[in-house]
Amino acid sequence: MAQSGQTDKYRNMLINAAIITVTLIIAYNLYQASLSQAQSLKAKISEEEKKNIELEKMGKLEKRIAAYRSLLVVRETSAVMSDISDIAKETKVKVLSVKPSQKESAADYAKAIFEVTLNAGGYDQLAKFINAIEAYENVYMVEGMDISSQPGLDQSGLTVNLRISSVSANQ
Repeated sequence: MAQSGQTDKYRNMLINAAIITVTLIIAYNLYQASLSQAQSLKAKISEEEKKNIELEKMGKLEKRIAAYRSLLVVRETSAVMSDISDIAKETKVKVLSVKPSQKESAADYAKAIFEVTLNAGGYDQLAKFINAIEAYENVYMVEGMDISSQPGLDQSGLTVNLRISSVSANQ
């Protein structure tokens, strides 16, 4: 009987050791699963932070685009012609004619082109006029220029044909 008591004692220890081993294996597997899940969550957090940074950049760019759009407003043909005449008066250049030529449309902007013929006293006046056009508060660009001088006629200075475009943003 003493031997059966000792066998029961070892059997109980063996069962306890098996239970502890199984419990440790289960705990290890649960730990590995939670560790894997934690790493996955860290990766998702990092990815979301990168997305937030890009969204902030996009927001800033959208604000800049809105600011540029406010500069590139649609102008009536008569307003553009009036601006050109006012600039010519300021720079002491005589406008002989202003004709709307053509309109070009793209996905983001529209461009109206004007054929302008003017008489300038010299290259300095012409340069002042072109600088004033391109530095004006509304966006105007000189795209082409033909200069002719007619010294034999009573007309003084240069006769200049300009292609001036007015750019506006499509809404």
